[in-house]
Amino acid sequence: TNHLYESFFCGCIPVILSDEYEVAFQHLLEWPRFSIKWPEASVTELHHFLKSFSTVQLRNMKTEVDQHACWFDYYSQRPDCSPYLAVIRALEYRRVHFPATVDRFWNVPMPARSHGVQGHSKGHPQRT
Repeated sequence: TNHLYESFFCGCIPVILSDEYEVAFQHLLEWPRFSIKWPEASVTELHHFLKSFSTVQLRNMKTEVDQHACWFDYYSQRPDCSPYLAVIRALEYRRVHFPATVDRFWNVPMPARSHGVQGHSKGHPQRT
């Protein structure tokens, strides 16, 4: 949500209270170093947990927040740290780590494969 990213610009340590939320740029950023992701079912224990942090732990996390804020700043002047660079790195990661499709065509009868017709998608033939 916007509040998560706004927390970076306010210098706050993000506390994510969501079981389903997937944080951005997981391939690039070590989120546990500068944030807390807490299970919704344990919300009653969150306040006690937050109070258990030492000043040194909080200072270290705050430093990490400040160092990583540029990854969410679309006006960042740093060439080595911006959301644009993170997206490019994410795409490169996907290109390298996700396998290509097994076959160029699927759900197409064998004779149609040789004619470059991929088949029908909602009644519309697709050409290669």
